[in-house]
Amino acid sequence: TRHLAGVVMPSYTGAITNFKATKADTFVAEFDSAVPATATVDIKKSDVVQDGEYKWSEDRKSVTFTAKVNFSTGEYVITVKNGDGTPVTATASVEDEKVSEIKLLTSKTSGKRALTNPRTDTNVANTEAYIYYGVYNYP
Repeated sequence: TRHLAGVVMPSYTGAITNFKATKADTFVAEFDSAVPATATVDIKKSDVVQDGEYKWSEDRKSVTFTAKVNFSTGEYVITVKNGDGTPVTATASVEDEKVSEIKLLTSKTSGKRALTNPRTDTNVANTEAYIYYGVYNYP
């Protein structure tokens, strides 16, 4: 409860203004006002509570959730409830990672080599190239 000029007012949980995944294992939720310390928070996917750790900002206007594993593709719902008050919810989507851009930092090869057609034993134009890359999730 909050006190205002001697009047006791019930604590409430304000609106969630932003809820999104910021890393492969992290959600951040932001609120329009400070959330009471008595509030409870759950993040679920398909009604399954996600396992992890919640850390509140000092002003209690945001909470960071770090999961024990990377999120899988799907819809996640955060529910924040304070006492007997009406819960507030928000939804965030998690998609599979995508490579959005590959930059070739040089056009030079490690050495010029003629390609030989094994059937005719003649040189052929260099018309194909293969690029190998890895995608990593760095914390």
